[in-house]
Amino acid sequence: MDAQIAALGPRDFVIPFGAAGAKSFVVEDEAQAREQAQAILKEKNFAVVLVHEGLAETLADIFQSVQEQPSPCIVALPFIEESTGRAVQQLRTALRRATGTDIWNSAVTESK
Repeated sequence: MDAQIAALGPRDFVIPFGAAGAKSFVVEDEAQAREQAQAILKEKNFAVVLVHEGLAETLADIFQSVQEQPSPCIVALPFIEESTGRAVQQLRTALRRATGTDIWNSAVTESK
């Protein structure tokens, strides 16, 4: 079975990822988002789960159980709304965990 990518969020967020081959999980409210997040983890064939940044905090307790595992990689992405910074912080944490160093900070410092 091939690993897949899942996109979880409002229709406008998931449609582009669906067009690129990700399995789309369209949600309209927090209860539906929680239900779909649990379904995604149950399937166990997703390597990457792209989550709308606005839902990341709501779903943090569900995704906590897999945060230390190599797969699935949960990635919160900002969308049209102003970013809360949560997506960037999660990416920075994942990069630090994967590399053992804060390469995000190094890259920002070197570009100045």
